[in-house]
Amino acid sequence: MMAGLATLCGEQGAPIISHNGWRPGANTLDYVQLAKKFPRTNFILEHMGAHPADAEATEACASLDNLFLETSLGTHLHVAETVKKAGASKVIFGSEFPLSHPALEMKKVYLLPITDGEREQILGGNIRGLLCLD
Repeated sequence: MMAGLATLCGEQGAPIISHNGWRPGANTLDYVQLAKKFPRTNFILEHMGAHPADAEATEACASLDNLFLETSLGTHLHVAETVKKAGASKVIFGSEFPLSHPALEMKKVYLLPITDGEREQILGGNIRGLLCLD
């Protein structure tokens, strides 16, 4: 089923966003494999790839053009490390509302030691680009 969806999304230019976890078939490493298999499809992993697989998600994000990480519920340290290793262009702001407060999630981004341009990418520019809204 995911192969058909990934193919269609790649053809239509629509990203796949996943609330991944630790279940077989829906964990970070499974989505990394999908991103490798479907390079024309963009994949967004929520929660920075989900702890404890967040380090693997950062490494994969740095090496795959079509894999992006969403910030909600990720730690400030992990968001900073991902920006350092993969670049701000690979990080997308998310709030996880109503489970988390958007202001709290935004504060993590504002506290990052990054440029205003990188902050703008994370807070909206990257997702606008992926959704072809620019």
